[in-house]
Amino acid sequence: MRFTDLRVNGLKEPMGMDSPNPEFQWCLMQISATENALPRVTLQVSRFNNFDSETLEWESSTINVEEGQVNVRYEGKPLESRTRYYWSIGIWDKVTNTFDSSAQSWFEMGLLTPDDWTAKWIRPTAARGPTDDEPIYLRGLVEISHRPLQGRAYATACGWYKLFINGVNVTGTALVPRWTPFDQFIEYQVYDITSNLRVGTNYVSIVVADGRFRGHLGIEGRACYGNRLAAMVQIEAQCDDGTSVSTGTNDTWESFSGQILHSDPKHGQVVDARRVSDEWLGSCQTDPAEEDSKPESGLTEEIPSPTVKLISEEVERVDEIFRIPCQSITLSPKGHQIIDFGQNITGIVEIRMVGDAGSEVTLAYSEIVGKDGEIDLTYLAPWPEWGMPDKPQQDTIYLSGEEIRYRPWFGIYGFRYVEVKGLEAKLTPQDVQGIILATSFAQPNYTDPNVFWSTLGNLTDTATDCPTRERMGWTGDIQAFVPTTTKFFYVLPFFRRYMRNLAAEQLFNGNVPPFIPSGASRHRGGLSLFGRVTSQSTGWGDASVIIPWSLYWYYGDESILSSQYESMCRWVDSLAKRACEGRSWRRWLFGGIGALEQYILDTGFQWGEWLRATDSLPSTLGQIIWGSPAISTAYLAHSADLLSRVAGVLGRVEDQALYYDLYQQIAKAWREAFVKDGDNGRADVAYRVLLQNTSPSWLYQVELGATTTWETWEGYDKAGNASMSHNHYAFGTVAQWLQEGVAGISPLSPGWRRIKVSPCIGGGLSRAGASVDTPLGLVSSSWNLEASTGTVTLTVNIPFLCSVEVMVGNGKVEMVGSGKHRFSFSISTEMA
Repeated sequence: MRFTDLRVNGLKEPMGMDSPNPEFQWCLMQISATENALPRVTLQVSRFNNFDSETLEWESSTINVEEGQVNVRYEGKPLESRTRYYWSIGIWDKVTNTFDSSAQSWFEMGLLTPDDWTAKWIRPTAARGPTDDEPIYLRGLVEISHRPLQGRAYATACGWYKLFINGVNVTGTALVPRWTPFDQFIEYQVYDITSNLRVGTNYVSIVVADGRFRGHLGIEGRACYGNRLAAMVQIEAQCDDGTSVSTGTNDTWESFSGQILHSDPKHGQVVDARRVSDEWLGSCQTDPAEEDSKPESGLTEEIPSPTVKLISEEVERVDEIFRIPCQSITLSPKGHQIIDFGQNITGIVEIRMVGDAGSEVTLAYSEIVGKDGEIDLTYLAPWPEWGMPDKPQQDTIYLSGEEIRYRPWFGIYGFRYVEVKGLEAKLTPQDVQGIILATSFAQPNYTDPNVFWSTLGNLTDTATDCPTRERMGWTGDIQAFVPTTTKFFYVLPFFRRYMRNLAAEQLFNGNVPPFIPSGASRHRGGLSLFGRVTSQSTGWGDASVIIPWSLYWYYGDESILSSQYESMCRWVDSLAKRACEGRSWRRWLFGGIGALEQYILDTGFQWGEWLRATDSLPSTLGQIIWGSPAISTAYLAHSADLLSRVAGVLGRVEDQALYYDLYQQIAKAWREAFVKDGDNGRADVAYRVLLQNTSPSWLYQVELGATTTWETWEGYDKAGNASMSHNHYAFGTVAQWLQEGVAGISPLSPGWRRIKVSPCIGGGLSRAGASVDTPLGLVSSSWNLEASTGTVTLTVNIPFLCSVEVMVGNGKVEMVGSGKHRFSFSISTEMA
């Protein structure tokens, strides 16, 4: 056997960790089908990569390989700040009693205590700093007298930033720090700057723009967390003479203005290329003080920490993952150049431009070209009746007279098309590239391109609803979609952070804000009225329970259950209390199920069944006003059931019984109040919706040219105008059914140790297949149907140490183990 895909807290070779007890994870692969007797396996952690027994920090107990164990939590000596640790999972040789450390990796700790930080938070002084709309440019000097052997930069900001070391942009295209409840904690990033440091004077510069701290946040407005940007940078170096250097931001740093006049994550950037060049952030081969082109400098001031705690990011950054070429450039009826990338993406563009000094060029980003042949942004209004209050996703550039290669430093947009207005020079496809920005997950596994692209484009610095209009982490969308995301990416670290944010922002009464992070802060006086009212809604707040359970089920991660358990209980308890103590007038008049009424949840704000096919503004508002007790009560039952299971996993026996009884009572009440006799399990209807090319369906969107999934089933109004977002992942949950229903692959136990293969055969398809990259290896299922005879050939591939229940027709079950298996059976020709 061998071990692959080694991770710590879900990350490969992470730097700057702050977890005192990190979790080690791996994938277990079988080398030979003849391996029967499984050897003894342990995991070792050391400060050195030779794993000498005398230098070990910790060795685990024997890992239960036979049961498919693919993770273990560190329980050794306290881990120390700034230290790199090596770890290996390996096999003990029975004859020589030696440890095979060939499968090894490393992780590096960050700054674990406040005393590790010598840097201060700084910003330009009020008198000399830039205006509130401008990014801030800060620069300091670091003197190093001997050759640096190792260098680290620890950096963060109130706003998105770019860090430069001697002119090198070490941040690259990443958008950092990630959006968190900034009052409570802000992530810091760690950079290996060994190759960027030199003997003598080193120039350290940081540019900070609005980002999520001061920029527009969907419906919550601008400057939710504060009006002033700030930054903190700490530089540390170990030198060849044994000395060390540690210094950081303080009030000796200078502030400047630069070419970026304004930068908002939603509205775009304004850049004046005529302004004094930002090259002073660059090579710094001469002291900027001696350069005529040096921008006017200002003072900085130290400020109290804007957050309670600095935390390690421990999540992949939002960064460039690949580029796509321009497919065509056409002229609109108004004479504007329109770039078409052929794919709806989330990211930015890089454009080579030249024009007269002072020429104003605007770049408008959109998913849609309207019927009139011009870029359309009005469709982003939730309903046409609401209008469009602003112009999102638009960059403005004032040219310098020389050729520039424009790429927004602090932008991320949702678009397929870019309108270029005001540029006299004719662009060619070679002048343009699309840059996809996304959380840098592992290699994707996708079968449906539209769902894949929507997933990729909305898992950025939070799980956004769309990359265009609101860009908020709506809980209702993601709770339904998390199981689907596990099919595409390794999302465990991403949603661990999302859930940490959720628990931190949960209200004292157990309610959950409708989007995470919520934008609540001391600066704005807490959560907005909208957030407080809508925090009551089931289906959205149930993300507090559904997401942790989904992560546990698909990854076998118990730690997410224990860390979120209190949050889950608070949510379910709040709903149960509301159901017991409140009743709407309709239930008073027409309820009629006696004592069971106390388990019907029909009060408080509810979003209900959001954006059903053919919904309009009046019907949606009516649903909100009148409530949806059948839906809200069903969610309460579901969350109570899941919470009972969570309590069982964690060994909380009393809680398990308590919440199971609650679930049973709610389910009984729901059946009494809302269920009539009838059948379910209508695979024929599911297939019809899947394969039809009229709305509501997915093929309808594809036939209209969609390359991502839409917010609504229709996508266009009756007049043919685009309507609402064209990049929303929620309806992409069909990808889960394609895998678990059509191909029939689903886990029977947490972490895929036991698997069920039960394909839904027929529906007009003659063949289908899918694969899933599980913690134990790749699972695949494919079937072929001979419709005239009803003969089915089913092929499954099962990874090492897994057991599988295979449904082979007429309710018959075959139990098989790892390897490739083929089955042949018959079904009714009517089903075919």
